[in-house]
Amino acid sequence: MRKTNTPPRWFRELSVLTATAILAAASIGIPASAATNVSEQEQANAQTCTSKIGKTSTTTYSNGSTDPSTLPDHIVNGDFEYLPSGGWQAINKKYSKATKDAGQYTDTLTDPYAHQAYTSVDPINGQLIYDAWHRTTDTNKPRWGTWAGFSRARFAWVSSQTGGTSQGGVTDHKGAVELQEDNDTGNTYAEIVGSETHKAIYQDVYTQSSTAVQYRVRLKHASLQGSGDGANLDKLCVMIGAPGSEKPVLMNRIIANGKGGDTVQTSMSEASYIVATATTNHNQGEHDGQWETYEGVYTAPANQPVTRFTFAALNELEPTRGNIVDDIQFTKAYPLKYDLNGGTGSLPPQTY
Repeated sequence: MRKTNTPPRWFRELSVLTATAILAAASIGIPASAATNVSEQEQANAQTCTSKIGKTSTTTYSNGSTDPSTLPDHIVNGDFEYLPSGGWQAINKKYSKATKDAGQYTDTLTDPYAHQAYTSVDPINGQLIYDAWHRTTDTNKPRWGTWAGFSRARFAWVSSQTGGTSQGGVTDHKGAVELQEDNDTGNTYAEIVGSETHKAIYQDVYTQSSTAVQYRVRLKHASLQGSGDGANLDKLCVMIGAPGSEKPVLMNRIIANGKGGDTVQTSMSEASYIVATATTNHNQGEHDGQWETYEGVYTAPANQPVTRFTFAALNELEPTRGNIVDDIQFTKAYPLKYDLNGGTGSLPPQTY
């Protein structure tokens, strides 16, 4: 069955504005990354993203290879559901949701720290932290161990962490990515602030093309804790570009959670380089109904073999807590038409 989708208004405005600005800028030598006509506030936001977060490594790609052709042409494991055999029961059994559902423990904490299963995954060495959430009286203590059958290609993510800081009672590793299990729903997601501030998780995608290609990026984001003592409005930047040269991307909120006055953003003028999601949860392990969805557009220039998708923490609840993300997607966007003789751009419906 063939189906036709019409792009949302904000997407049409953003795409046409970007295309027009890039075409005009090219004639006078302005880089395309600086061509989009945005407000002074958003220009300041872009500068904040760039200056606070810095650059990611260019030594190897996120899959550990130096060969671009080994990379996928799409985001892999965007829902973070790739786990060892046995899932959370194998990772942090005593405090997994399955154990809770079986009535083997009761979460009676009144402070924000839930009895919540979590881990840190080292994709470079194929290891993870077992029993990260624990009590001092527990027999099983936190420890790094081998992830049997680990596939770096299936996990796909890596972080900009340098390692050496405390995580779950052990020392965190370079490149490690923190995963958490929602205490109520059992959903798995990533926390960007694993054990270091202003760090990022990222993934490289093969984008070689003889012509420029426009892509759409989408993700779910939430603050770790939105109410009670220590509540924080977590903020992140979506940075995309050639490895080591990522630039912030304007993002629109397309699904709102209704918390803190957040609403759906329907036009280009509402897009921001900073993703900030207000939440009302008191428990850091419970995020059902707290997520918001954001979407943006990135144009990969011709002959850019690798594009890095980076999700970077701009602030955090604490130095080792904050900014959770899930359901990250990256797809080819609606095709653009240009009139190179000065006419306006247009976006036809996409048929697939």
